[in-house]
Amino acid sequence: MEHIVHTFDTGSVLRDVSLHIGHSEVSCLLGPSGCGKTTLLRLAAGLETLQQGKITIGDRIVADTISPGPRINLPPEGRNIALMFQDFALFPHLSVRENIDFGRRTTQNGHNTWVEKTMERMGMADFMHRYPHELSGGQQQRVALIRALASEPSILLLDEPFSGLDINRRAQVREQTLELLRETGHTALMVTHDPEEAMFMADRILVMNEGVIVQNAAAGEVYTSPASAFVATLFGETNCLPATCTVSGQVETPFGPLQASGMKPGETGRVIVRADAIRINQEKDRTDGCKPEGTLVASYPTGRSTAIRVSLNNAPPGFPLLHARVPGVFVSQPGTRLSLSLDSQQVFVFPDSY
Repeated sequence: MEHIVHTFDTGSVLRDVSLHIGHSEVSCLLGPSGCGKTTLLRLAAGLETLQQGKITIGDRIVADTISPGPRINLPPEGRNIALMFQDFALFPHLSVRENIDFGRRTTQNGHNTWVEKTMERMGMADFMHRYPHELSGGQQQRVALIRALASEPSILLLDEPFSGLDINRRAQVREQTLELLRETGHTALMVTHDPEEAMFMADRILVMNEGVIVQNAAAGEVYTSPASAFVATLFGETNCLPATCTVSGQVETPFGPLQASGMKPGETGRVIVRADAIRINQEKDRTDGCKPEGTLVASYPTGRSTAIRVSLNNAPPGFPLLHARVPGVFVSQPGTRLSLSLDSQQVFVFPDSY
């Protein structure tokens, strides 16, 4: 089975990075700006010179500084890869059809038929003779994708390919992109700083921070079982609560004790509570006679959900406001007394060493 392995150590930018991408797999490099995602992609593409390590695409070594013998560093055109950049990089003086045909490995009728059917499927059949400046951003992205796949690459490398599109168009185009990748069985490695996009697109997510891959796992696992507090905080708004492990292997929080697996008694750590994990009931909705645990400070409806700020009534002085997010529109006045509970599936305890 074809596979892609990249292993390198590039000094101050990337440090001992090793990854494998399986055949027909879509993987995403996820992390904040400056963490090394694009550098890693450019190394794989041959746009940056490998300082130390080895890069293999399929069964071909395309860069190697560590094996006996002369160094290997194939140029991009010698690696059988396709690149998609943020600006799509279409040739302005060529029509849509000419852009797609540029760099194709074959002009056989079967391949021509694939191009025509794919253009029709992507809603671009009527734009074959247009020029890039006559297309919208979403249309240019589709042309760039079809051009990339028409070259029959071993791997497709995408650098923030949807970042220039408005939010509605972005959702539509990335869904079409994923469907086409699944249909054609192409292997892809995509850079993104958007965790929602990574969850949508990827079979596997590689989370990067400061030049290191800090977690490499299936998309669902990265979300439900983050390897560190850094990974947990990538997926939306969170609350970070200080905590100390007790002799019973738990940490005390205003919500009650939580299990602290892997922590030793006396060890300090952090409880990461996703905003979505906090369940809210107004006092009038309670039927168990318990006292409310918080007071509404502010609410910010955003359409599909409402961001809420709550002060805990039993919290020590200086304790920060809690950030919660509930579905729909939450209508209530500041000062309203609330009852709070947690969805334990979205609460994570990490020692400070993590």
